[in-house]
Amino acid sequence: MTAFVKTGASYLSLGRQRRVPETLEQGTTLTLDASIADIINLRNEHALKPGSRCRGSPDVGEIAVGAAREFDAKMQIQLSLL
Repeated sequence: MTAFVKTGASYLSLGRQRRVPETLEQGTTLTLDASIADIINLRNEHALKPGSRCRGSPDVGEIAVGAAREFDAKMQIQLSLL
């Protein structure tokens, strides 16, 4: 007999529920570089727009470090919600 657990509006078997964090982590690992690159590019583009608070050229290193930290923090929050 398969046991089911209610998760939000749907039900998952216990086996599938255990695989959800693994699947999320695998997907995150596969898209990590592209996701961080997108964050960096968007922030850099925003910093270069006229009227932005950035004076002079944006510090791309600072943007990159911040993007990686933000990505890691958001993933930890998502994993903790499972």
